[in-house]
Amino acid sequence: MLSTVLRSKKAMQINIEIIRAFTHYRALIKENIELRKEIKHLDEKLNKAFQFLLGKIDALHQKKLKIKPVGFKYGNKQ
Repeated sequence: MLSTVLRSKKAMQINIEIIRAFTHYRALIKENIELRKEIKHLDEKLNKAFQFLLGKIDALHQKKLKIKPVGFKYGNKQ
């Protein structure tokens, strides 16, 4: 965490506040079933979007582009 890297009193205080925020967030999710469902729905939606994008990126990598060579052609050597 932050305090292990910076080793200052301010870093330790920030670390504690971050942990408190996450525990508060976890408590809210446990209490509110509707919020939990909405977060799960958003997570599934994001996963589908990322899978779609990764599929498109993979398709681009597999597609071979025809690139014309750059430079000059010299006449026939005899």
